[in-house]
Amino acid sequence: MERVSEVVIVPPVLYDKKEPLKVEKVVGDPYDDVWDALRYALYSHHEPEKKPLEMRVQDRLNAIVKGDEARGIPPDPTTAMVQYQRIMREEREDEEPGYYGGGARRRFQQMMRRRRGRR
Repeated sequence: MERVSEVVIVPPVLYDKKEPLKVEKVVGDPYDDVWDALRYALYSHHEPEKKPLEMRVQDRLNAIVKGDEARGIPPDPTTAMVQYQRIMREEREDEEPGYYGGGARRRFQQMMRRRRGRR
């Protein structure tokens, strides 16, 4: 059995003069919809993906372990291990979805207590 790979070449298009982010519509052009689909795909993923929790925590711990010689902060693996739980808690809180609705004052007070270390 022979494997054949197909390459599809989409011809260049003209931009719409009224809306420069769109392509000019040409009647009977089979690639009109392809360009629209490509544009929608590109604009729907405008936000960069967030690193996984483990990678974010590891990056922060590595920064503490390495220290910062320019600012006079020595390398300190002990401090990194002590702050591990705090870093995990902060990174998990960043992942929690926001809540909009009634009782906002009470939830805000609870959130502030959690940040200060009280429950």
